[in-house]
Amino acid sequence: KTLRSIDDDLIKACLYEAVSLLDLLCTYQRRMIHEVFPTVKSLFTRVTQDEGGSRVLVALVQFFINHGESEMYSYEPAIQTFFGDILAVKFNDPGIAYDGVEFCLSNMSQLCNSTTLFTKYFPNLLKIL
Repeated sequence: KTLRSIDDDLIKACLYEAVSLLDLLCTYQRRMIHEVFPTVKSLFTRVTQDEGGSRVLVALVQFFINHGESEMYSYEPAIQTFFGDILAVKFNDPGIAYDGVEFCLSNMSQLCNSTTLFTKYFPNLLKIL
C-alpha cells in the first residue's frame, strides 16, 4: 500500500499503460500471448479486489477481448465486473464514464456479435450517457 494518494494514482496510471502496451505487443507478436496471459489474469484478480482500479479494469477487459479467444478464456466475467459492478456504482466518475463509452464504441461490432452487453447492462450504460 502506498503512503500518499498521488503515488497510488501514479501506480494505477502505470498499470493502465502497461496493460495497454502488453495488449499491443501481443497483437503484433501472437506468440507472446501464452506467456503474458497468466500474468494479466492474476492482475485482473488483484484489480477486482481493489476499489480504485476501475480504469485499469477497462484495459484488462480490452486485453481479454482481443486475446482471450486464443487462450480459450471467456471474457464475460470481466465484462460483468466492469459494466455490472463497477459502472453501477461509479457511473458519475467522468474518467470511468469516458472509458466505458470509448470501450463500447471501439468494440461495437464484436460486442454486438458475441455478447449481450448492450441489452444486459443497458441501465448502467444509459447512466453514463
